[in-house]
Amino acid sequence: MKLPTLALTTFLALPLLSGCTPELQKETPLAELFTNAELDGKLVTTTGLLRLSTGIMGSSTCQGARCSLDLWLPDDAAKINDTKSLTVKLTTGSGENAMAELPDKYAKTDLKVKAMGGKVLAHGDKAKVTGKVKCKNGSEPSLPCRMDVDRIDVP
Repeated sequence: MKLPTLALTTFLALPLLSGCTPELQKETPLAELFTNAELDGKLVTTTGLLRLSTGIMGSSTCQGARCSLDLWLPDDAAKINDTKSLTVKLTTGSGENAMAELPDKYAKTDLKVKAMGGKVLAHGDKAKVTGKVKCKNGSEPSLPCRMDVDRIDVP
């Protein structure tokens, strides 16, 4: 009798253990992540243009299993704000919702991000990203926000 209970418990807990991909959230305009520290700790979906972060002399901006990219406002919206990009951190790997590892010295053509459904995005492509945002340093606002991305979609 205990084996079926254990099997059922394991089956029900599997999504929690496997790190499920979050659902898309109501879209938050990217520009709001430059000014609204109240979004801190929330799961947010926003859209922008993927671009490589500018590391020192083209060096990789990766730490551990995550790399930093910039998510830029489309050109017409950028005129509204002085801040034009949000730092997003993506997991490295070969599966969906991940980016290919960058070499120590990289070029724009090295950026390959695999979205939901398997489509590969490159530097300058439009992406819809979902993840937890960080907009505070302790209790103080730290803007623009930053995002740890868990889901990438093609808009």
